[in-house]
Amino acid sequence: DSCDEFCRRATVDFDTVMGRGGRHISIAGSVHQNFQDDGLFPAIANRVGLGSIDGRRMTDIVRDTVRAFLDVNVRRNAASDFAAALSRYPEVSVIR
Repeated sequence: DSCDEFCRRATVDFDTVMGRGGRHISIAGSVHQNFQDDGLFPAIANRVGLGSIDGRRMTDIVRDTVRAFLDVNVRRNAASDFAAALSRYPEVSVIR
């Protein structure tokens, strides 16, 4: 199970979003704290308990997938653009 403590506490929120057609996506080697810039600064990263994924790699994945998500949901690009972004990263898996 790749769900950390934050993920477990947010189950109700996830279930609400999932009921509206959302997806639960996991990035291997990450925990909740990896979704901020701390991974880019090794001195900080060693103190805040990040997952094992490289900070630059995590930033690339988040930037690319968020951009694709917004392109699909705001600019109305094809949904395949988001799927393509997810498939570029073997660390990314769709949980449900």
